[in-house]
Amino acid sequence: MNHRYLVSPSEYDDIGAVLREFGRGFEYDSCEWENLCDWTFLRNYEVVYLNCAQVFEQADYRGRLAPALRELVDL
Repeated sequence: MNHRYLVSPSEYDDIGAVLREFGRGFEYDSCEWENLCDWTFLRNYEVVYLNCAQVFEQADYRGRLAPALRELVDL
């Protein structure tokens, strides 16, 4: 089964490196932080990995990210 994985930019950690270690079957797409605020973009993926990052400290960003993730989960 091919999963559609999406990984946010790495900063404090790097889940993409972990997925690469797993090898075949764990290929993923990377995206920019802004893409994560768009649920129509996110709905193309089954699994979204969020690396820990300083961007989450910005209230404006959290306010835009949370609704997009909620829409994705509610699909």
